[in-house]
Amino acid sequence: MSRSRLPARSIGGWLAVGVILAATAILTRPLTSVRAQANTVKWDQPVKISNDTGQTFYPTIVVDLDGNVHIFWAQGGIGASYADSIYHSMYDGQSWSEPRDLFIAQEGESFNFPSAAISADGNIQLVWASSGGTYYASAPAVQAGNVRAWSPAQIIAPAGVVSQPRIVVDPVNNVFHVLFTQRIPGTNVSYLKSTDGGQSWSDPIAVSQLVPGDPQIPEAVRAALDSKGRLHVVWSENYPPLFVSRHVYYVRSDDLGETWSTPTDLSDLTRDDDWDAAIHVVVDNEDNVDVVWTCGVNPGRCYRRSGDHGNSWSSAQHLFEGLVGISGWDSMAADKTGNVFWLGALRYPQAQYSSILNNNRWQEPPQAVITEQDSETLANGHFPQMVINRGNQIHIAFVELDHGPIWYLHGTTSEAAQPLPPTPTPVPTATPIRQPTEIRPTTTPEPTKRPLVSKDLVNPDPGLRPILWAAGPVILIVLGAIGWTLWRNRH
Repeated sequence: MSRSRLPARSIGGWLAVGVILAATAILTRPLTSVRAQANTVKWDQPVKISNDTGQTFYPTIVVDLDGNVHIFWAQGGIGASYADSIYHSMYDGQSWSEPRDLFIAQEGESFNFPSAAISADGNIQLVWASSGGTYYASAPAVQAGNVRAWSPAQIIAPAGVVSQPRIVVDPVNNVFHVLFTQRIPGTNVSYLKSTDGGQSWSDPIAVSQLVPGDPQIPEAVRAALDSKGRLHVVWSENYPPLFVSRHVYYVRSDDLGETWSTPTDLSDLTRDDDWDAAIHVVVDNEDNVDVVWTCGVNPGRCYRRSGDHGNSWSSAQHLFEGLVGISGWDSMAADKTGNVFWLGALRYPQAQYSSILNNNRWQEPPQAVITEQDSETLANGHFPQMVINRGNQIHIAFVELDHGPIWYLHGTTSEAAQPLPPTPTPVPTATPIRQPTEIRPTTTPEPTKRPLVSKDLVNPDPGLRPILWAAGPVILIVLGAIGWTLWRNRH
């Protein structure tokens, strides 16, 4: 039996239609599908940074525009219960510099909780807590180990005993955001800013809503910027009589700190006696806001996400079932391709664990990075701080147990490395000379009142480029199919 055959022009026409439909499907795929694939991390051996000349506390870590890693921490004498100095060490790609004290407190004054950020001009902006308020100083990153390169330390927010100040730099709008708490019941999370490179500062305002007489104490404030300059802030609140944290809160400013949203309680309220503490916040490459905090009667970890800039939140998700513990706080950071990285000390078994949030799913179980078999004390590292640069380089500073020494941990992810950002051209300025290492408190400068205008950033979508490259061959096939069909029609 003979079979009927389609005319050549029909075959060509249907081929062209099919190829066009395939190309259309590829080109119209949502850009959100171009996200990071499954990632892994290769961890190096930890490196001891501080010396054995005293007790060390609460490190902070930043990477400058040249790729150098800087760690700052508070340090006191041997056996001291509090710190009286701010120390620094830098890794230049070859070795770590000798630790050096940059700032020394007055007699009877205490220093603690340094926080550092890099501004657009390549300078390090540093704040730290004292028994008299929040201090601020800055220096060119390349000279951070030189005491004389630092501006004179000044108290920018006089207060009682300050706890855990945080500085976040908005490089586009040139705003330095600072937040801090006080260890006094009924006090609030306070916010102030500088719009002139740290020369002057606004008066502090409250972003939480406690009133005098309230029994709870806010602490552990954290903040993150998104691509539009929105500032996302979280903290926890401790309640008497044991002052265990029972609630974690979130607020946002859309206008460079001028106004603030009403605090949102993100706590897991399954039980009244649950922990809800030590919350951390990061913003990923699509401006999703991710928070992880300590939660539960036996403190584990909880996670929530907002996909609309903090207006609404997913329900609380419990992570890492079977692992519990709290070692001060955890650390988190996001890379440029959609991965969110977490690290913290948990048990049982005791270890420093790491997990990756990828395509809306956390790695379970988390990876044991430093175990008790590696080091019993390092496996219980406290107060880690994490930063990512070049797309795949993870840098972490942490304290061995509670009082040191300070350690550095490096990891490399399976993402491709990215080039360093261009180094800005320095503008010649007179550098203040600070002769002694001992500092004296200064009066708070009058705030400069100036109107601020919120600006949206223009960020070309990096997801378009790979789609266009992938679509090129498809377009050529479509054009070839159409040409072949036309030729067959003519012959």
